[in-house]
Amino acid sequence: MKITVPELVQTIPTPIKVGTLTYTVETFFPLKDPETNEEVAGLCVFDTQTIKVNGIAASNEYVVDTVLHELLHAVWSERGLPKTPKEERAVKALGTGLVALFQDNPKLLAWVKKGLSRR
Repeated sequence: MKITVPELVQTIPTPIKVGTLTYTVETFFPLKDPETNEEVAGLCVFDTQTIKVNGIAASNEYVVDTVLHELLHAVWSERGLPKTPKEERAVKALGTGLVALFQDNPKLLAWVKKGLSRR
């Protein structure tokens, strides 16, 4: 049975460790960018180590894509990569690419989890 979007949003794991930092995940209905006041799918707030996710989404894939996208921003920052206009394009391409990769290859994701198991 497929999980509903609201159920998926409520089960986003938190906290999430990104390198040496620990991010919490919060949901908002709706979520607005404080700089533009426009509604957005997600935000990565570096100074508070918070990933903010808009709880209103059209699909599970969109929720997963948004969370991965914001986490990639956190990884980008944690790894000391320079803040450039190309960051958003790179993060979008990688996040959406990973969603498609794992969705199209479920055995690959299971294999990755198996390989990274700490048992």
